[in-house]
Amino acid sequence: MISRIGQSFVKRIITRVLRSVSDSEEITPFPAPWLIDWSKRLGLAPESTRYLSQVSRWRSAFRPTRIRTLLVAESHVAEQPDDVRVRVAIPESLISHKRLPNGFCRLVYCLGYGESKLCDPEPISNPGTWQFWDLLGAIASLVDMSLNARCPRRREAGLEERLAWKCRVLSVLRDKGVWLVDASVLGLYGKGRRLVRGSRYRQLVRESFEMFVWPEVVRDHPDVWVIGQGVGKALSSLDMIAPTRVISQPQDRDVKRYRRELQRMAREIASDRKNA
Repeated sequence: MISRIGQSFVKRIITRVLRSVSDSEEITPFPAPWLIDWSKRLGLAPESTRYLSQVSRWRSAFRPTRIRTLLVAESHVAEQPDDVRVRVAIPESLISHKRLPNGFCRLVYCLGYGESKLCDPEPISNPGTWQFWDLLGAIASLVDMSLNARCPRRREAGLEERLAWKCRVLSVLRDKGVWLVDASVLGLYGKGRRLVRGSRYRQLVRESFEMFVWPEVVRDHPDVWVIGQGVGKALSSLDMIAPTRVISQPQDRDVKRYRRELQRMAREIASDRKNA
């Protein structure tokens, strides 16, 4: 049950004219032939250019001026029916310093992912990814000691409090030069399952990273941390990938191992003078 104050807050942010990146602005070009080819090989419907442009816009909105630490995860979540119709409205009080996209995508950087009250219409099945918010929070809280490392849960905090925490985490990481990207520019998860496995998975992830992801950041010479053993194996032997900087993913069944590796990564990133 949303309180009267909470209802008023949600109404204000949905109806207010917000700073946002218009869909009429030029979209980021994508490797369409590569994406279409892989979609056909996997028997998948290609994701729309509009959806992929939202993935790029939301990620770019929090890109540091200089990337000092690059976190490499697997992929965004694949487009679902009507995702491109969804609009995201963010309180001006939280984003007055910059313009944010108003489209929706299933990516941790998209503030509407997991927060359906910000979306119109509400997207189909919008659980979000609190696991990755906790990962980002673990790093940010060691940079800014006033931050809680754990993402506020719905049962514990209202919408405004959750958004304020997320925006602070993203701001701290951006200022620290930490940026999260995905090795695959193609969504590899959909409807709760991975859409490709085995040798094709490794080939796709490696091709995407080498052809489209790394060239965008190589000039900054960032330290690279890989999130997920599967991604680490796909990228193994590349010069920028150090085996000691590959950790398991947040959904690892061995929770103790993941937490141990996460804390090691967070401490190294927070204490690295390169990131000062």
